[in-house]
Amino acid sequence: MGYSLAKQVDSSIAAKLITVNQGATLTTDDQMTAAEFEAALANLGENDIDYTSGDVYFVVNPTLYADMINPAGTFGASFIRADIAGFNADNSPIHSGQVGQLMGMPVFMSNSLSSGGTNVSAVIFHRSACAIAVQQAVDVVEQYDVDYLGTKVVAHTLWGVQILDDSDNYRGYKFTNAS
Repeated sequence: MGYSLAKQVDSSIAAKLITVNQGATLTTDDQMTAAEFEAALANLGENDIDYTSGDVYFVVNPTLYADMINPAGTFGASFIRADIAGFNADNSPIHSGQVGQLMGMPVFMSNSLSSGGTNVSAVIFHRSACAIAVQQAVDVVEQYDVDYLGTKVVAHTLWGVQILDDSDNYRGYKFTNAS
């Protein structure tokens, strides 16, 4: 139940992040060229967003992530995989979700960003581009029901997500697939 709720929160965040104002269409679906990545970094820099600050994140779909870890691909030696880089235990992918690092940006993979079609396959954003408010953490409640000689279990939470990247404040950059 907790995993299902976490997936719903992740989907809510992704649904907001894909609406950031700046972006580009990828030449090839779910593959990024060096020029496309450099254009995103230039855009962030021109908008006073320091991508090396530790406050800028890169979220990609699974297909683009697979392309990123290809040693012969665009990112090759630039991409640092979390599973082989010796990150400490607190930063391991199993604990933090971070699958790597690129140009100082933590990289995360999310199934909430779709592959193919005209979907957004990646987003680079400053932590101030989007806000999430969690009023209540996941709560699990159980109750024995004598009528059914069983126990009822429910898990619930309360959250909301809002994009803060308005028309004159560019704190994110999205990559949209071509077809």
